[in-house]
Amino acid sequence: MSVLSGWSGWSGWSGWSGWSGSSGWSGWSGWGGSGQASAPGPYPADALLTNRDGIVGSWQNPGSEVPVPLPTNPDVTLEIWGPAERAALFQSDLISRLNFSTEELVADDPESRQVIVQHLQISSASCSLQPLVKVTRPRESVLSGQQLNLVAGYADLRGDRGPEILAQLGEPYPFISSVAFLDPSRTPRTLELLNAALGLAYFVVMQVKAGLACRRPHEYSSQIQPLIPAPLHGTLPSGHATESAIAAYVLSALLRRVVVDDGSGGTIPAPQFANDGWVVQLMRLASRIAVNRTIAGVHFPVDSIAGALLGLTLGQYLVARCTHDTGYASWAFEGDQMTSISDPIDHVWHDLFDVGTFIQTDIQPYVTGPTNQTLGPDGRSAALNWIWRQALAEWR
Repeated sequence: MSVLSGWSGWSGWSGWSGWSGSSGWSGWSGWGGSGQASAPGPYPADALLTNRDGIVGSWQNPGSEVPVPLPTNPDVTLEIWGPAERAALFQSDLISRLNFSTEELVADDPESRQVIVQHLQISSASCSLQPLVKVTRPRESVLSGQQLNLVAGYADLRGDRGPEILAQLGEPYPFISSVAFLDPSRTPRTLELLNAALGLAYFVVMQVKAGLACRRPHEYSSQIQPLIPAPLHGTLPSGHATESAIAAYVLSALLRRVVVDDGSGGTIPAPQFANDGWVVQLMRLASRIAVNRTIAGVHFPVDSIAGALLGLTLGQYLVARCTHDTGYASWAFEGDQMTSISDPIDHVWHDLFDVGTFIQTDIQPYVTGPTNQTLGPDGRSAALNWIWRQALAEWR
């Protein structure tokens, strides 16, 4: 699926493919991959048939010599499941707790649409919906005015960024691995965790895109002329911005929690991950991937702002569900508030995230939060906790 032939050497990544020019993931093909090799050539069914006939002998009932039932403990069962089967379980745990609603702030005004994503809180006595993230559509005057002008200006960088833009139509993992040492044979569980994060981002971003229904930049002007084929769905929020932000957040959160022996029976944070440099580089990478989509002419900068906010918020939510943290913060992108701002609004990643405190930050009046939410015991996932612990162990 890679665009550049130069990535062919990354043959081990083939099972992880899924990143595409449309939003990041091509259908669901990337969810279950693990870099595992398949048998060469056609399946040898005829050979297996004659081989069994030659060796099986007469049937002998096993009697009482049968294996004990498999335990339900995920530490045992998930270890022997395949990556594709585990991926289905992770995604089911994540998606089954989400609710989406689309509404208009002003009746019969499609420019005032907003999509609200909520977490389904379940207790023995009741169910309730609590906020996770809200994305409100910018007015058409913002998109066709200052935002379109920014897209036109960014086109001057296409000559420099062309190879990156094309490569980022393929898998993201070579880019992430250039910062953190990822490899299917070395960090398979970390890659499964990131696949779960990207799958969550893809599912949510498509729901939000459908609800907001925003046109692509080249639909406003014949002079934009995208460098790459424009994806066949709405522009806001940017899928690449959402997915790269959630990947950067989740991997950063993982590295920050790595501990090593302190020599006296206890543990200390891993010294190699103690500085902020890892977070800075991963966040810069996420931002660069997002900006490249504007340079290519397929996204407005505001798409990347909304996407980064969405990815960071979903990242914190995912980590909470993986680690059994007791809460998360809900955020809102208030695109309708941009009409009051005359200066061009560009995507600047460190306006949305403070590396030193490792928390999201607001940009009044159009990025607002946080509102702390409680994640009850029902929101804890044994399967997600298992993959988190497995991924954490790979970095010790």
